[in-house]
Amino acid sequence: MKWIRFCLIMLSFKSFGQGFGEFASAVAISKCGTVTQYNLTGSGSNCINSNCSVVFNGVQLGTFTAGSNELSLVGGELKSWKSNSGNVCGGQLFYTIYPTGFRPSSPVFSAINFPFKANCSNGVFTDGLGPCGGNDQKWGTLTNSVNLTNLANGNYALEVYIAYYGHDFINSSCSTTKYISNSGLNYVANFSIGSNSVCNVTLPVELTSFDVTCSKGTAHVTWQTSSEYNSDYFVLYSSADAINFDSVITLKAAGFSNHTINYDVEVKSNRAKYFLLEEVDFDGANVFFGPISNWCEEDSDCLQFVLKGTELLLLIHSNENYSDDCTIKVVAMNGREIAKVKRQSLSNPALWEINNQLEPGIYFVEYIDPVFEKYCRLKIQK
Repeated sequence: MKWIRFCLIMLSFKSFGQGFGEFASAVAISKCGTVTQYNLTGSGSNCINSNCSVVFNGVQLGTFTAGSNELSLVGGELKSWKSNSGNVCGGQLFYTIYPTGFRPSSPVFSAINFPFKANCSNGVFTDGLGPCGGNDQKWGTLTNSVNLTNLANGNYALEVYIAYYGHDFINSSCSTTKYISNSGLNYVANFSIGSNSVCNVTLPVELTSFDVTCSKGTAHVTWQTSSEYNSDYFVLYSSADAINFDSVITLKAAGFSNHTINYDVEVKSNRAKYFLLEEVDFDGANVFFGPISNWCEEDSDCLQFVLKGTELLLLIHSNENYSDDCTIKVVAMNGREIAKVKRQSLSNPALWEINNQLEPGIYFVEYIDPVFEKYCRLKIQK
């Protein structure tokens, strides 16, 4: 295994006189049981949905059955920046629904709060997702469930904007409000209530299996089709938390087939815990399979954990060579870093008491030494 160190330099252009602002935002929609983040603002690696072309404004979400809860608004996300003298306190997503083409002169908006989610630490948000820098923060939620199908049959518009709060020059104040509002026009998506729900459309692809197995930290994702008709391509997505999915690879589908076809992808990512498969037809219709999961663990030959009464101790084997750059860190199941320590700061044999830093649950301990090219991983439970 070759270890290569990268330096990421993040450049941002903030308006003179501003002490806080935003650089990415999205609306989260649950459609047929699958949550998708639709981007409002952001570009490149900062897009909340890593596919920047998945945008909310102007999208046609499809047709859904009345009262079915097949379509719901579950929240969204906001990435903010602030200067050393500025402050950000949070945000809200405001939404309203009305028949397409009949916008009220003064629509009534409801609000969904965006609580704090993550700080920036060493170029990555502490939830393990997305690059960042400086005092960047992340706000949002995916836990709401605004049922958009509690309407009569017809065509509807879902209009949204985001307000976020802080201060440009006082780092303890929240008295300034700024808006993400599409230059005052807001962002609008459309959907319909009626028959022939998109959730009940069966695409002409018979998937007989969708599995993941692990070998030395590499996830082997496989799926099998017994027949395909009009199938254009597959997209495999991975996630650390089963909420935010990133595209791994796009594979060409068979198009037309009446025999068994096997697909196989290797994913070498320590954060890839959940996998979702999308099949797309030549006409653009799509369907999702999964998510599925399998915890891919690296060898743990250099790590042990010890339960001593109620104390949880981590033992790093004393016969291992290690460099000054060696680190040991504890991460939660969603990829969030809980604690980190330099190997050289520990005793020999190394014993690290991490009991007081962990809530009950399942965690991973990672031992990383770029000089001696040593990496091992251990799953622990408290």
